[in-house]
Amino acid sequence: MFVYTYADQTCVDDFSVIDQDTGLLVGGLTQGDFTVAIYDPNGSDRSDGTNAVTWEISEKVADSGYYLLDFTPDLQGDWLLSVIHSDYFPWGKSANYRVVATTYYGTSGGSSGTVTTDDLLAFILGLY
Repeated sequence: MFVYTYADQTCVDDFSVIDQDTGLLVGGLTQGDFTVAIYDPNGSDRSDGTNAVTWEISEKVADSGYYLLDFTPDLQGDWLLSVIHSDYFPWGKSANYRVVATTYYGTSGGSSGTVTTDDLLAFILGLY
């Protein structure tokens, strides 16, 4: 399943970290504790290097065990996000984002433009 978003809009993924032995949430982790892979619609790893997209991991509330990862895609199409922690989820936690043009619903990027039923159906089915 995809989360739909607009081009150049920040995508926010939230996830929790749970200790499998105790069943308790693990708080106090920092961005350096995670490995992040972000793949653009062309299949290129955009999480590191010269062509990287901006991303950041932060904890929602200090020591809560709930975290946010945000990144800003710069291409339309399907993006894959994977977050790995070597101790708590070495298999990774993944999310899929489908980025569409900001002008799909008019020039403001919101729903102020004229949208027909056919336009809406094509958008929902991913036929845009």
